[in-house]
Order: sequence, then structure tokens, then C-alpha cells
Amino acid sequence: MSFIPQSFYHSISLLLLWLCCFSYDFAVGYKPEIRNREASVKNHAIFFAVDNYESPDILSLKNPIKDANEIARELRKNYDFDTRIIENPTLLEIEEEIKNLKKQYQSNRLNSEGQLLIFFSGHGEKDENIGYFLPSDANRDRLQATAFAYPLWRNKLSSVNCKHILVAIDACYSG
Repeated sequence: MSFIPQSFYHSISLLLLWLCCFSYDFAVGYKPEIRNREASVKNHAIFFAVDNYESPDILSLKNPIKDANEIARELRKNYDFDTRIIENPTLLEIEEEIKNLKKQYQSNRLNSEGQLLIFFSGHGEKDENIGYFLPSDANRDRLQATAFAYPLWRNKLSSVNCKHILVAIDACYSG
């Protein structure tokens, strides 16, 4: 029986995400051109990256914050995105940030014609056929109360008034 290190799976998942996002650029040798847009139409990306967990039974990770910073830098540099990285967020911080996004789009402080990337990176867990993203304060014995259930955030994100939303998840065992 061979052992494949988790870092291999992590590298493969990031490579696949990167290829999905930027494969067109390489396929035709295209270099993105930053178009002059109205100041109010802007692309945004928010990263929830968890390296460290409060619970001793959830192992720390090495790369989520590093990866979020690298992807955010690429989006700012080549694709004119405004980016925000929330390191080691709690469940409450994730929920508050999504509420804040919803308010900004509803009030037209963020233009619904722009693009919104929401990126979750950290541990995931599956319980009773429901996938969960584990925030830094998650408790595996109380997932429903302490983790972010994917069906729940699908509903929350669908209420954000942005026409172009992409959610990317880099989490194992999350359904």
C-alpha cells in the first residue's frame, strides 16, 4: 500500500483551480488586458483561509493563508480585482462578512455587474451527507453549530445581488 502525502493532493487541487481559472490565457497565449471600466464596476474577491484551529483535535494546516495571498496577488496584478483575505476566521466572522457583502451590493456600494469570487480554504468535514467548511473555532462534535454548512451558505450567497459569483473551495472531506 503506497502512501501519498496530503501536500500532493493540496498541490493538485490548487493546480486544478488555477487551470480552471486561467487555462484560456495559456491556450491562446492571451495576456489579460485591464479595460478602463467605470469606477463603480469592480471585481472583488474575498478569501476565508484557515491555517490554525482552536480545537486540539483539528490539525493545523500550512498553506491556506499562503495560497490565498498568492491567488489574491495574481487577481490584483493581472485581473484588476479588489481582494480581501480573512485569516483564520471564526464562524461569526464568516457570517458577518457575507452579511456585509450582501449589504454593500444591496446599497449599490458594490456594482452588481462586477465579478465576485469567494474562496474558502481550510479543513472540510462531512456529516450526514452535508458538507461543512471548518472555521477556526469549529468543533467536530458540534458541526451543525460551529461549522459553515454548504447548503446554508448556498442560500446566503444566492441572496447577494451580484450577477457573477464564483465560489471556490479548497477543503478535503467536505462533500
